[in-house]
Amino acid sequence: MKKIILFLFTILTVFSSCNNYMDDEKVSDEYITFKTDGFLEATTRGATITAANMTSFGVSAAVYPAANSYTTAACGQYFHDIEVSAESGTCGYFWPGSDYRMAFYAYAPYGDDALTVGSAETTGHPIYSYTVPTAIASQLDFVTASVTNNPGTKTETPVALSFSHKCAALHFHITNDNTTAITITSVGVYGVKYTGTYKEDRTPKWVLTGSANTTENHPFLLTLNTSLAAGADSEITGTSNQFILLPQTVAAGTDNFILQTIEDGIAYSYTYTLPSNMTVEQGTSFTYNIVIKDKKMYVDPDTNVSDWDTTNASGSGSVSNWWYTDAQYLWTVTDWNNNGSSNSGNSIENWEEN
Repeated sequence: MKKIILFLFTILTVFSSCNNYMDDEKVSDEYITFKTDGFLEATTRGATITAANMTSFGVSAAVYPAANSYTTAACGQYFHDIEVSAESGTCGYFWPGSDYRMAFYAYAPYGDDALTVGSAETTGHPIYSYTVPTAIASQLDFVTASVTNNPGTKTETPVALSFSHKCAALHFHITNDNTTAITITSVGVYGVKYTGTYKEDRTPKWVLTGSANTTENHPFLLTLNTSLAAGADSEITGTSNQFILLPQTVAAGTDNFILQTIEDGIAYSYTYTLPSNMTVEQGTSFTYNIVIKDKKMYVDPDTNVSDWDTTNASGSGSVSNWWYTDAQYLWTVTDWNNNGSSNSGNSIENWEEN
């Protein structure tokens, strides 16, 4: 019985020593504050998150004895997954004092069902779970920041959080090398896994689960109906409609994207099959440079991979050296519903064949 009482007393003592700074016995009256300190990489909703447009972020914190390391502390032991305004940076918690050190784990965007934070009891960095939505405009630019083994006393300036992108961004740059205008009706990305967990201090950092997406299962489809004049080119995805991909390797032979067009009143479909393995790396942005010419689609074998916010090239060299495929006839764009109405404002995927 004495052993049991002693054991319970030991547990209570440990918890009391960890939490006395949160109660009336706190050793500091100074609140912890943060500031967003830009991005570690020269740099993910489909629009890119930056220090300028970040409105809030989620943060967890661990407190542990000054002689210990963050690797042994529960990531949310002090507070877990609270929202902090990027403008004020105030979290409402006090510094614990010089006997302790702290670790802070932040992420954005906050409050989206597609991105969740795991247990507060996880040691070291937290585990984030992310399922990339099918709607391109809802795909999240997932970013994180962390500061570990920080002294438990107030600093002269707010804790600086340097965020970095944890996914990759995919863009499409298309040139119409015909003598007449064409319409880009849609582009869809397939053959990629879209669900996974991320932990900064784990190898590998990303662990993906489930199957790859298809035209029927969790498709990444962007409907455009963008007109391209003869000789014109356009980065059709921009920064608000970029595709967000989880880091992974996509095998050669995968039908990676399908581009649909209307050319000279006829609807066509072009499918790009990967000629070799494609490695999607964390924190990068890459662009498919495409030329449409004489009912063929040419794809530059160099996808122009760069850091997230670096401008991608639009392709160079003769298209004769590029991967290409012939157009697949879909149908002639005429009075689809036999009612004399025009369907020019709708995706051809929703039209009826005459």
